[in-house]
Amino acid sequence: TAPLFALVLAVLYLKEKFEWQSLLAIVIAMAGIVLITRGQVWSADHIWGMTLALISGISYGVIIVLNKKLVEIVDVWSIILYHFGLSALILSPFLFQASPTGSDWGLIGLMAGGVYLGGSLLYLHGIKYVKGQHAGIIGYVEIIFVLILGFLFFGEIPTLFIAIGGSMIIFSGIWMMRRESIRKDDKKIKA
Repeated sequence: TAPLFALVLAVLYLKEKFEWQSLLAIVIAMAGIVLITRGQVWSADHIWGMTLALISGISYGVIIVLNKKLVEIVDVWSIILYHFGLSALILSPFLFQASPTGSDWGLIGLMAGGVYLGGSLLYLHGIKYVKGQHAGIIGYVEIIFVLILGFLFFGEIPTLFIAIGGSMIIFSGIWMMRRESIRKDDKKIKA
C-alpha cells in the first residue's frame, strides 16, 4: 500500500503531476501481491497484522515523499545521521530488555552497518533521480528479493502463483523505471 500513499502524497505535497500509469502500475503490482499471498488462511491475528501493515504502508508512503523532498535540500549523510540518531534514541530503552550475546552483536552490527546503512545510502541517492510516485512502485521489487532469499536460505520453493505474482511486480517496476528513463531523455532533448 505504500506506493499508493506515496502516489497521493507526491501529487499533493511534492506537486508532481498525477500519472494514470503510476496508478495502473500500483494496481498491477498489488494484484501480484494478492496472487503471492493466495491461499493464506486468515484469522483474527491476520486482521491485526493487516491493520499494522496498512499503518506501516501509510508510514512508508510518508517516508518516501519526505525523503524525496529532503534529498533536494539536505546532504544524504545528514539524513542518514538523523535517521540513525533518532532511531537509536527512541529505541534505546528497549536495549535493556534484550540480552544479546557476542555473536548477536555481530549480526546486529552487520544489519545496522551493512544492510541498513548501505541500503539507505543507495535508496537516498537513487530517489534523487525518480519521481516520488515512482519510487514506491520500484520499491515493490523488494518482495522479489525476499522470495529469492527465502529460496536460497530457507529452501522455500515458489509456487506458480508466486511466480506469476512476482512477474507482475517485476513488470510494474520495470515499466516505471522505463518511464523514468524516457522522461529524463525527453528533458535532455528539450534542453
